[in-house]
Amino acid sequence: MKQNDQTLRRIFHLTQEEVRVATDVVAGMLLINNLNVHVLFNPGATHSFIARKIVNKLGKRSRSGRKRVRNWNSDGEHG
Repeated sequence: MKQNDQTLRRIFHLTQEEVRVATDVVAGMLLINNLNVHVLFNPGATHSFIARKIVNKLGKRSRSGRKRVRNWNSDGEHG
């Protein structure tokens, strides 16, 4: 599906309670360069995401990918 030359993707989000009872994801703390980061591993996911504030705290820079991805969450909202 394409709209305005942007690839459409759907993002599903979970509440903390949903993560606690989920059997198909793993959540926890991961130490990355001496920074404890809350992570959610989903082995069925096709993409990985990291919050910009974590990138900044790690002293890294982000860069844009070649394609712009328009994200829609399961509630129909987009970002």
